[in-house]
Order: sequence, then C-alpha cells, then structure tokens
Amino acid sequence: MIDSVGNVSALLAVGPNNPLVLATIDRLTGPRLKQAVLLDFDSPRLARAAARVQTYGVPDVIAEHYDPENSVQQAGLVSSAFDRRDIDVAIVGLTPVLADGAATAPKADESIEMLRSTLIDSLTFGETLLSALTHQGHGILVVFSHSALSTAPGLDRPYCAAMAGLGTLVSSLAERAEGTGVRVISVRIAPTADPSATDEEHNSAWVRPADVASAIAAEVRTTRRNVRNTTLTLPKTWRRMMPSQRN
Repeated sequence: MIDSVGNVSALLAVGPNNPLVLATIDRLTGPRLKQAVLLDFDSPRLARAAARVQTYGVPDVIAEHYDPENSVQQAGLVSSAFDRRDIDVAIVGLTPVLADGAATAPKADESIEMLRSTLIDSLTFGETLLSALTHQGHGILVVFSHSALSTAPGLDRPYCAAMAGLGTLVSSLAERAEGTGVRVISVRIAPTADPSATDEEHNSAWVRPADVASAIAAEVRTTRRNVRNTTLTLPKTWRRMMPSQRN
C-alpha cells in the first residue's frame, strides 16, 4: 500500500517502452519500491524496457510478454501479478510500435492493428486492472491517452485516432472506480506533444517525459483528503487552449 508520504511498494506497467511510462516509473521509484511488473506484446522492446527499469534501482523487475489476440492470457498475467503481492499503481500506456512485419502490411491492415494494439488492448487491460484493484481495495490506475483528435503534419494518424477515442472512454473507468477506494488518473497528452505520435522531423512540440512524470507522481503522492479521480491534460499550455477539459 502507498504509505503516508506517498512511497509506492509495487507497480505494474502495460507498454513500458513508452517514454512517458518509463519516466513515470523512474519518478515513482523510491525506498519502498520492491517490484515492477512490465507487460508488452513486443518481446524486444519489453527486454529493453526491463533493462532500463533495472537501472532505476528496482530490486525485482518482472517482464511478461503477452499475446495481443489472447485476452484470457492478458487477464491471467494481471491476476498472477496481484496474486504475488499488492499493486499500488497500475499504468496503461501502450505505444504505436507494431509487431515485426507490420511495417510492410497494407495501410488498412496497419490501421486495424493500431486500433487493436492501442485502443482495444488498453481498454481490456484498463478494465482488468480496475477490477483487480477494486478487489484489492486500494490503488491507483493511470491511463495515458490524447486530449483531442489532431491532423497536424507528421502525426501517426491511426495511433492518434485510437488514443483520442481512448481518452473519451477512460471516463467510464473513472465512473466505475467511484466509491471503491481506487483512484483513476487520466493523463491526456496533446497529440503533437506525444513522443510516440510524431516523427523526428516534427518533434519540436514534444512534452518532456520528466515533466509528465512529475505531474503524475504529485497526484500519486498527494496528501489531500477525499481526493477523487483526476484528469491531467498536458502540457499546460494546451490545457489553457481547451477549457472544457480542465479538471
């Protein structure tokens, strides 16, 4: 359980290759963090993320590969993680990297794969993790999505469309969490600021992963009483442009 000063003892991350997720794990690593469970459908990027998290000083890093077409296996991996110990923070931040061979697939197939790997898998894991946290009786679910749909140059449009849809649907998870002892932190990134959404030629607006991680860590460690579900729309300059999406 998260202690009185906000130290986390165990976390689980789906999509740990996402630079925003990695930065969040780094920021949440403290004296009580004993275990990090990492789940991804791409084995090479999962191995890279696990090696990176180990450098943060986490004593026990468990990397689990999952089949993106096997929701039963995905649920089983989550169940096993919660059977081992309580999970204080669960993070869902799948990135648009496609499995090997997808780069040569037709555009329609690529878009379908993006929809599955980003939107459907994120919702599946979000639902499963919320249920596990609710059964546990405490914890925080963090879900990354986009704050709006954008057609700016250089964006990965299928990924951005899926992430915008996810941003809308996360509200249903937050509603289900009310009164359960579980908090949902919805992190909505401006599409042009997401490092996973733009190529190297259009990266001038990228948000700093460390800044995103700091905002999330502050919410995780808040000592305010009766804190309810939270929406973080980042960067803050984008938030000022979208008053309807303020907390």
